[in-house]
Amino acid sequence: METSTQTKMKIRLFGAFRNLLPNSSEEAELSIDVPRHVQTIGELKSFLKEHWSTHVPTSGATFDPSSLVQKSVFANERAVLTDDTPLALEQKVALLPPVSGG
Repeated sequence: METSTQTKMKIRLFGAFRNLLPNSSEEAELSIDVPRHVQTIGELKSFLKEHWSTHVPTSGATFDPSSLVQKSVFANERAVLTDDTPLALEQKVALLPPVSGG
């Protein structure tokens, strides 16, 4: 039996991150393969920063997702998650960018 080196994560996208998906709907959700060595929310942020810096073109874009992810927070259905929060297998999290009002 072969052990997978990746696990599937589901990340609900909010704010500007929703623009990463074509035809994003009310429920914008990214399903992404994450290496198993990514064990915490902080490591997930670093992984997404690297992933988006190489897979998402920023020329002409309204924002740079690889930069914005470092300033954002993750949450589950109960709480905002800190960078040292362990990831659970098949966990579903939300990615919340910083917002401001005026």
